[in-house]
Amino acid sequence: MNSTVNHPAVLRVGIPEKDADLRYACGFTAPDPLIFLKTKRKAILVVNAMEAPRARRTVRGTVWTPDELGLTDERRSSRREWVLALLKREHLKKIAVPHSFPFGLAEALRGAGIRLVLLDEAMIPARAIKRPDECAAIRHCQQAAAAAIRKAIRAIAAAVPDAKGRLTLEGRLLTSERLRTMIRHWLLDWECEGPGLIVACGAQGADPHETGHGPLWAGQSIVLDVFPHHMHTGYWGDMTRTVVHGRASPPLRAMYRAVLEAQRAVLAAIRPGVNAARLHRLAVETLAAHGFRTEIRKGRPVGFFHGTGHGVGLEIHEEPVLGSRPIRLRPGHVVTVEPGLYDPEVGAVRIEDTVVVTRQGADRLANCTKQLEWGGQ
Repeated sequence: MNSTVNHPAVLRVGIPEKDADLRYACGFTAPDPLIFLKTKRKAILVVNAMEAPRARRTVRGTVWTPDELGLTDERRSSRREWVLALLKREHLKKIAVPHSFPFGLAEALRGAGIRLVLLDEAMIPARAIKRPDECAAIRHCQQAAAAAIRKAIRAIAAAVPDAKGRLTLEGRLLTSERLRTMIRHWLLDWECEGPGLIVACGAQGADPHETGHGPLWAGQSIVLDVFPHHMHTGYWGDMTRTVVHGRASPPLRAMYRAVLEAQRAVLAAIRPGVNAARLHRLAVETLAAHGFRTEIRKGRPVGFFHGTGHGVGLEIHEEPVLGSRPIRLRPGHVVTVEPGLYDPEVGAVRIEDTVVVTRQGADRLANCTKQLEWGGQ
C-alpha cells in the first residue's frame, strides 16, 4: 500500500462498537461488522437487514443491505462480497483504507484488481477537535466519575480499621474488588460502564495500571482512577484522586504536595498554541523542584515515568498526547492532566482531571475534592 493525501474514496470495514474511527466517520454504531464508503459526493453504509431500519433513521447518507447490492445465498454473509459488490456498483478501482484495514480483505481486493492506498493518519484528524455535543458527552462521563469518586471517598472515610489496620465497612473488609464493584454500580446511575477501574492501595499503586486487589489499609495511599464509558454515546471520561484513610506519612504528604502543585502548574499553562511537550516538561520540572526525580531503583522505575496527559473521546486514550512530542494544543482538544509519583516503599499519588482547551485556557469538565486525608484522625 502507498500513502496518499487526496483520497477520492475512503473505505472502512469493521465493528463500530470497537472501532472509534469507523463510528465517528459513519455516525452509527452496531455490534456487527459493517462497511462505510465515503467519496467526495456521497456516503454509503452497508449493514445487514436487521440493522438497516435503525441505520436509515440515524445516518446521513445512503444505507444499503446485501440484498439491495444484489447478493444472494452464501454471498450475503461475506463481507468480501459486500465490498466487491459495492465497489462494482460505484465503479471504483482505487480506494484509500485506514491502518486498521483487515489484511485478508486487502489481499482479496488486490486479487480482484482493486488498488489500495493507505491513509496518512492512524486516527481521523478531525476526532481530536471536539464539537460542542462531544464535549457535552465527555462532560457527562466526567461528572459521573466525579460523583462515583466522591462516594468512594465517603466509603473510605467511613471505614473502620481492624486490629491489623485493614479497612472494614459495615462489618466486612473493604477490598479493592469490593470498592470497584460499588463504583461500577454508582456509574450505572449515569448510564456508564466502568471497565478497568483502578482502586490500588500502597505499593500496588506504584504500578500505574495495576487495578488493585485485596484489603485497603489505613495510612496507605489509595489511588482511585475512574474512567466511565457511556453505554449509548460511546464517549469516555477520566478522573483520578489519591486518598488516605487516617494520617499519611510525611514522605507521602510530600509526594502529594508535589503532584498537586505540578497539576496546578500545567492546568494554568494550558492555552491554544501551547506546546504539549512544554507542558510535560513543566510537570517534570515542578516535581524535580520538590526533590522528586525519576530513576530505576531495585529494577523498578521510581518517580514520574509516564506522560502528563492524553486525549479523551471515543477512546480513553487518543490524540493529542501531553508527552515528549511537540504537539500544539488547539481549542476543542480534550485532554487529561495527570502527573503522578510512584514509590513502592512509600506509595503512589496521581491526580487527574479532564479539561477542554478553550480560547481562554482550560475548562475543567467536572470538579471533585483534592483532599488527601480522610476519617480516622
